[in-house]
Amino acid sequence: MSFVERIIWQGMQRPAAPALSVSGRAQDIVTYGELNRYIGNLAQRLHALGVVPGALYGLHINDELLHIATALALEHLGAATAIVAKPEHVAGWPIAGMFVLGPRGEWTFPVQTIDADWLEGDRTYPLERTRRGAPDDLCYVICTSGSTGKPKGVPLNYRLSAMRAEQFDYRFSPEFARSGRLFCSMGLLSGWSYGLLNYTLARGGLFCLPGTSLDQTMFKFATYKLQSMVAPPLYLAELWQLSRRERRDFQSLQVIVSGGGMLRRALAENVRNTICNRLINYYGSSEAGGVAAGPVEQLDLERGEVGFIIPGVNADIVDPSSRTPLSEGVGTLRIRSERAARGYIGLDEDGERVFEGDAVYSGDQATLSPDGVLSIFGRNSNVVNLGGPKATLETIETHYAEAPGVAEAASLLAADQLGIDRLVAFVVPSDRWSERDFWNYCHSKVAPEYWPKQLIVVPSLPRVATGKVDRQKLPTLL
Repeated sequence: MSFVERIIWQGMQRPAAPALSVSGRAQDIVTYGELNRYIGNLAQRLHALGVVPGALYGLHINDELLHIATALALEHLGAATAIVAKPEHVAGWPIAGMFVLGPRGEWTFPVQTIDADWLEGDRTYPLERTRRGAPDDLCYVICTSGSTGKPKGVPLNYRLSAMRAEQFDYRFSPEFARSGRLFCSMGLLSGWSYGLLNYTLARGGLFCLPGTSLDQTMFKFATYKLQSMVAPPLYLAELWQLSRRERRDFQSLQVIVSGGGMLRRALAENVRNTICNRLINYYGSSEAGGVAAGPVEQLDLERGEVGFIIPGVNADIVDPSSRTPLSEGVGTLRIRSERAARGYIGLDEDGERVFEGDAVYSGDQATLSPDGVLSIFGRNSNVVNLGGPKATLETIETHYAEAPGVAEAASLLAADQLGIDRLVAFVVPSDRWSERDFWNYCHSKVAPEYWPKQLIVVPSLPRVATGKVDRQKLPTLL
């Protein structure tokens, strides 16, 4: 059975069970019976419009329920979907049409506007007859985060989609596999959310998205007794600060999975002490799928350790230029896995540097220990050379984030008046912030060549939809 078939089956067997918790609606809970009705009503409209099985359709729908139901209805009809943020991101993609909530915009594809009324109707389209795609048929295109450049499209067929979702049964922990109520803050644009949504709903669980504010999100944890959480470090930092300030707790929470960014030791310790003791770090990519995971108490986060290589993944470290294997030292991570994609969709000049045969080159600086512990030090493109040992911006940020009173940190190189690149530190302060303490820490704990030449205190860091720091927007904070 496909994911949508399993979800529809859940709706027939347990129509009153909660399926979704969305934001922006007076009643945020959607039951499986209601979700089935929405899928049927949308499938009826989409079928009447002539949706072509096997074709790819773009979604630009800033309404969580409408977006999810439309994606499931398209899959029910045998079509593939891609979430599209901007027209320029999908130039050259074979998109048959766009479904858009709001203004039509400057799309280069046929556009059909859509609204919440499409959820309503008499649902005469038969849900029992799902048009099932073949294992190698396209079902979904993941947009990469675009945090360091233009997003790219990673195509998933039905086989890859199912194999990646199956990993959730053993990738993290027994508590995660048994969890029936999942909170995900990764944003619907991410491949994580797509996989977790299908995984949770196909098992009859509750898939919960963030509220419109952190206070509303905290209310969801308490009200729906959420058992597992998937979130990037930046989101965990915000929740931790609120939980301390409001003296809230997460009594039902059994496990947290952190991914989509480098988790710092100080944040990990604070989260474990105040929110949930069971904290798993995860590393993967849209191109390769899951690569490594592990409990944070078994990892040296300050040395870049992100987890143990996941079963079924073959990873090694290669020279970034020649791509020959390295027996020791730092190099580029190369990944081989049945769950890896084989290329980008559309035309992309970077594809040949990322995909080569059955291998995916991550673009991350990494080491791999003999016992399979993977360490990541940042992107090859973020290497900084300021006269001392080379480092990445991500490694430098790790030092800044360890300073007293720092909740979050980021950095970039910016040219001064003489055109010389200088380090700039961006700091989100906690309630214990002291600029003097920050500088004292840098002068005693950080190599002099990595002392920031400019310190900018900001209320928050810019993010892409998946929660990563948006490095393209950091210069706007200068």
